[in-house]
Amino acid sequence: MKKFACILIPVVFLCGLMASNAWALATEEFGNKPQAEANYPYWDDLEKVVNHPSRHYRSRGNVFEYCYFKADVDQLNEILKKFAAVKMQKHTVEFKKGPGKGRDLLKTVEFEFSSLLKVNNGFNAYSFNDGVAKTPLNGIKLYRPEVRPDPVLTIYLSGDITRDKLKIPGNCTVEDETVTE
Repeated sequence: MKKFACILIPVVFLCGLMASNAWALATEEFGNKPQAEANYPYWDDLEKVVNHPSRHYRSRGNVFEYCYFKADVDQLNEILKKFAAVKMQKHTVEFKKGPGKGRDLLKTVEFEFSSLLKVNNGFNAYSFNDGVAKTPLNGIKLYRPEVRPDPVLTIYLSGDITRDKLKIPGNCTVEDETVTE
């Protein structure tokens, strides 16, 4: 076995040197295909936010997942209520001037959205203790020895979507980038 590893490791390394392009793996989907609870093992009930009927686009790369919502005020209040019910340490809600503008991964389709859920659910989404993962990869040191941040909900204020119409649950921390001093 040791001899096999001594041969395999240099071969894999040399193949990596010969690669002309290294493409990142990312997926996307328009619409609201339901996502399974198992996709979000660190946050109980997060799939209830992700699967809200107003979600119209979702992309997922190696590190982050982004869910884009086209929601009116009533739908945003539903999303806020579901977000506040997710079991996590810090419920951060950001406000930005909107509407939000996005595009698909190939940059061929542009769209507007009213809110965005950012989930750190990729390679660096593991809980660490001294750089050792506490997951099925137990014992393997990963490249970012830090604690996984909780998901963040960003709401873009524009048109009928104003801060006074939104019902912010008491357990949410608000970060408002629309206020100028």
